[in-house]
Amino acid sequence: MRPILHALAPFALACAATGAAAAVPVAPSPAATVGLPAATVSASTSFFYSTYQRYGANILWITCGHDATSSGCYGSGDLGPFGRPCALAGDGRNVVVADASPANPQQTLLSFYKRTESARPAATLARTVAVAIPASATATCHLAVRGNLAWFGTSASPTFYKVDLTTGTATAGSTCGGNTSAVTGSDKVVVVSQTDCFSAFALSGALQEDGGQVSDTDAAGIGGASF
Repeated sequence: MRPILHALAPFALACAATGAAAAVPVAPSPAATVGLPAATVSASTSFFYSTYQRYGANILWITCGHDATSSGCYGSGDLGPFGRPCALAGDGRNVVVADASPANPQQTLLSFYKRTESARPAATLARTVAVAIPASATATCHLAVRGNLAWFGTSASPTFYKVDLTTGTATAGSTCGGNTSAVTGSDKVVVVSQTDCFSAFALSGALQEDGGQVSDTDAAGIGGASF
């Protein structure tokens, strides 16, 4: 049975579902056989996207779309294995998985993958960065990725991290001592909410604002925010 897939939003996606073994994706087929208008199937309108699903200790990715001569799903693979994959975020080129593995109780691992979304898709592990946020079997993980930067925190820790995915440098932050309740991003800003206050960062990583709040402060990204 083909698994139900969850599309990757550019900010955080909690990986909550578990499932059976990965399904084999459908092979690409000529565009004419799937009814795509000729005007939409050209080199200038090639379009590829990936979906992700957690199953056990791994995350399955499948890349689909169309190019000038075909459409369908062009390849699949696994990210992992992990101890407890608790969040995933990315933008099609960069994908980060947060692993709160019980085997590493004093830290959480952020695995950074370089993605190729094309008729020959690929995923390559570029680096793994350890941040000093204790792994937890119950904490909610919050993760956002913008360009070469990632922001990560959990509901069990007052510390969050900004991670440079190019260098592996991790910078700790804590705005007001409360645990992280949300990390959201838009095309302009990333907001880290911590119980009673928040911090807003430009996509360059520079702090723009921090202040108080009565509930989570969020950036309105593609996936929206829950209130």
